[in-house]
Formats: sequence, structure tokens, C-alpha cells
Amino acid sequence: MLGNGFHDDGRRFFRRPPRWKDVVSCSDIVQLNDNEAKVLGGFSKNDFALFKETGLRLLELGPR
Repeated sequence: MLGNGFHDDGRRFFRRPPRWKDVVSCSDIVQLNDNEAKVLGGFSKNDFALFKETGLRLLELGPR
């Protein structure tokens, strides 16, 4: 679901696609690794509270 952006030197990085919430809202299941959760949640540190908050916000969009 995450799109790839590209640095000037050609290295890839994850980025949030513009309509990512539409994809999540149409999904029954969303599975993310730590890095994907950080990108969608808009945070960079490994903090359980931020992961939990992101998960709860994703569930509000419609997945079961």
C-alpha cells in the first residue's frame, strides 16, 4: 500500500500515498510492519503508545 519515493541519488523511501485512507477504509484486514506503521502514523521512534494509537486510528477507518 505504501508508495515509494526516490531520493535524488536514486535511493527509495516509503511515503504515504495521497489516498491511503481510501485503501484502508475498503480493506477487511490491514497488516503493517514497524516501518509501515511509522510512515502511516507520521512518527519515527519506536514507541508502543504511538503504534497503538496508529492502530486504533486505522481501525476507525473500517478494517475489522
